[in-house]
Amino acid sequence: GEEDLDEGTDVFAMGVLLYEALAGKAPFEAEDAGRVLYRLIHESPDPLSWHREGIGAELDSLFARALSSDRTSRPKTPRALLDELARILGIDDRLESIAERSSAELDAIIRARAKMEKARVIDLSRSPAPTDELGLERGPSPILLIGLGLGGLAAALSAVVYFMTQ
Repeated sequence: GEEDLDEGTDVFAMGVLLYEALAGKAPFEAEDAGRVLYRLIHESPDPLSWHREGIGAELDSLFARALSSDRTSRPKTPRALLDELARILGIDDRLESIAERSSAELDAIIRARAKMEKARVIDLSRSPAPTDELGLERGPSPILLIGLGLGGLAAALSAVVYFMTQ
């Protein structure tokens, strides 16, 4: 019912969106709607690290909690989820300031974080797309996707707050 819709629902929804952006697949994929509902209630999604290189245990844990069917396991608010994500990624500034930064500054943050994680950042303008051992193209870095997602989300949240206060 409507009383079941709260900030925990928003945390779950945000977790689904971020998971799909990083993994390239929905967290509870199944062949039909009944199986999806079963998985939502009785199963946990695969750890992100199974689908994307460079994902550490802290991110796996955060997404496991955000996508838990037990509401009490989830971060309390979407803001708490974003704050924890920012902490894991090493983004110390408030999320609102991320939306105000230029893309060059965001790129510098993402590249610095990638170096700290010993991840390889590839300039796609100078080289062909990276491939795995089967020759299939790999997607962009998870740090880049999360950084861009956080920047867009912070910009959207800033716009909502601005228009609500006008």
